[in-house]
Amino acid sequence: MIYWLRLPAIALVIGFMLFAYGAKSYADGPNFIAQRALDPFTQRFGLPAAAQRIKSKQRLQLSVDYSNVFMGGNDQDVERLFLDGETAQITLRYDRKLSSCWQLNVSGEWLSHSEGQFDSAIQSWHSAFNLPDAQRDLVPTDQLVYSYSNAVTGDQGISEPSSAYADMQLHLLRYNHCDNRSALWRFGVKLPLGNEQEFIGSSQADYFIDWHSPWWKRHASANLRWAVSAGLLLPAQYDETPEQRPLVAFGNIGIDYSMSRKLSLIAQIEWHTPFFKSELTELGRVAGQGSLGFRYSALGGLIELSFAEDVVIDTAPDFVLRLAWSRDID
Repeated sequence: MIYWLRLPAIALVIGFMLFAYGAKSYADGPNFIAQRALDPFTQRFGLPAAAQRIKSKQRLQLSVDYSNVFMGGNDQDVERLFLDGETAQITLRYDRKLSSCWQLNVSGEWLSHSEGQFDSAIQSWHSAFNLPDAQRDLVPTDQLVYSYSNAVTGDQGISEPSSAYADMQLHLLRYNHCDNRSALWRFGVKLPLGNEQEFIGSSQADYFIDWHSPWWKRHASANLRWAVSAGLLLPAQYDETPEQRPLVAFGNIGIDYSMSRKLSLIAQIEWHTPFFKSELTELGRVAGQGSLGFRYSALGGLIELSFAEDVVIDTAPDFVLRLAWSRDID
């Protein structure tokens, strides 16, 4: 067990304690949750988190995403997938305005796969609310098995904890009418720095383009705002995976409800089309993940706490806990 992976659970408690912390109001526009609906097998691809708008000249964001995954399928011995474990992702993002029209984003991450500790709690959660459990009770709890095999490439996967630097991403944003409240276009590339054999990144670059709508509201004083995004990813092609699709579509639907100048409630649905031409639900079906959380002005920046579940069963991690802190550095 990698003991520092217990930090996200501690961070959840700390996040709620921050409500009692006195801080200046941090007025800013709404943003999507910068999270991706990816399991450990598809995490090697450069599907980007949603764009982050900034009003200041520069911003840093440090986030921790802790996910539990249990999914798998067998297509008459043609191919087999089994993912059971937990993954911690620490991401550092840097956003900088280049002008009133253009913005640059650079992000890097550290990934760590482990046996985990939340299997029993998730089983109890699914049982209490009569949610699909994917037969978790038939396998040992708190184990690490990320594996895939097919008739051509044979077996690949990990069963021992691993951690390393993963891929980087570079994004360039263009605001319509040079107004950061307007719609925007984003162009990006994933720089391959990870090790695909350990399910950490990849060895090839991916490219994407997407569009983000403005944050709409019914009238000027409305507290509820919503936005959408959609894009296309050109993924690298790998011999060790199932037959891949040449393009992957992706997007987000998000809402932001302002409770006060300091506190907003946030919700989001992320989706993407399949990466592979596979008969397995986990690999060949449109993926969907729903997130719910809040943002709170504290510590001179924004604290964000959210959790996510797969809304299309067996296409994304069962549970993701996310804690992020953003701060302007003008």
